[in-house]
Amino acid sequence: MRVENRGMIFATLASCLVIAGCSGDDESELLPTHPVHGVLTHQDEPMSGAIVIFHPTKKGLVGGSPRGTADEDGKYRLTTFRTDDGAPAGEYKVTIYWPEPGPPDADPLPPDRLKNAYSDEKTTKLTATVSSDQTEIDFPLPLP
Repeated sequence: MRVENRGMIFATLASCLVIAGCSGDDESELLPTHPVHGVLTHQDEPMSGAIVIFHPTKKGLVGGSPRGTADEDGKYRLTTFRTDDGAPAGEYKVTIYWPEPGPPDADPLPPDRLKNAYSDEKTTKLTATVSSDQTEIDFPLPLP
């Protein structure tokens, strides 16, 4: 009986360790985020459906690049780790892709209404700085 109890205790402890070790992201390692929202417009019209991505200029952002999609009013909110959590503080290059109307799962992707002027991280001239006191970042396009 005692050997069986030790076996059950060992199996239970081993299961707990495996579950704890495989639980996914350790939230204590995630960078703190700051809410970021704004409006995307082109010639003073809202850019409904446009996708904005903030690419960190310094490497090391766990979780990828903060991103958002503009609603019918051109308003976006950034998501990094959790929906609408914002972005870590820092400097970013910003890309915007505004697809032509069509099915959302089109293959290949629909053409960019902005003719790829801001869709490439290497060539975009759009930048942003996220800090704890900067939460609204608008992008009125084209730039003057």
